[in-house]
Amino acid sequence: MDPETWGHRRLAAAIVARAAQDARSGNGHSAGARLWLSSSDWCAFLLDSLGQDRDRVTAWVDGLEPIRQAALI
Repeated sequence: MDPETWGHRRLAAAIVARAAQDARSGNGHSAGARLWLSSSDWCAFLLDSLGQDRDRVTAWVDGLEPIRQAALI
């Protein structure tokens, strides 16, 4: 694998990893990260380029604990 391809794969992996971290963190970005991981065409492209199965990622997202919502005052 040439260095340019390696760099692109590392960047793709970092983007997906950050989205996964946000999806499970409850940090205010969880809902958006979950949606991106399970339905974004760009995420599907990145996962495919990494050899990862989109259906497995979607199943993982679906299995996460529901996002807690702050009480309304």
